[in-house]
Amino acid sequence: MHTEKRVRALFRKIKVDSFSDFCKDSDLVIEEMGFLGYSSPFTGNVSINLKKINEYKLSRPVLIGILAHELGHQISYRKRFFFSRWLFLWNYYLYIPKRRKIEYEADSFAVQRGYGKEIMALTLSDRKIFSGKLLEFIEKAYPSPDDIRGLIKKYP
Repeated sequence: MHTEKRVRALFRKIKVDSFSDFCKDSDLVIEEMGFLGYSSPFTGNVSINLKKINEYKLSRPVLIGILAHELGHQISYRKRFFFSRWLFLWNYYLYIPKRRKIEYEADSFAVQRGYGKEIMALTLSDRKIFSGKLLEFIEKAYPSPDDIRGLIKKYP
């Protein structure tokens, strides 16, 4: 079981070791929400649903994958101006192809920074724990295991 204290320490380590150039002022928020993780384009914070992570008994590599993926979104957000972030979000929620591209970009940033195995673990776990309509959505809107293998090959 993951504790809040350990998750916060892990987040700080990942942030300092690999994402300090863009995410040095990002904080971790533990909250219950409808998904495992979320990255705010406006506050710069990363939120995770520790209750669901523990409920699904997700491994440490999967947790690291979630944190690295969400920090990957922060890199993307911080390259945009305030108005551009609104447009970015609008496209993210309305257009599945745009969302897939955005999620791929976040995974790409995480893989480039050394978290390829963890992103793969996350990608595979999503396909094991979710089913039905949610799994169909994940398969449409998020990179596939083959996509992640391609990123790992590109950024070893």
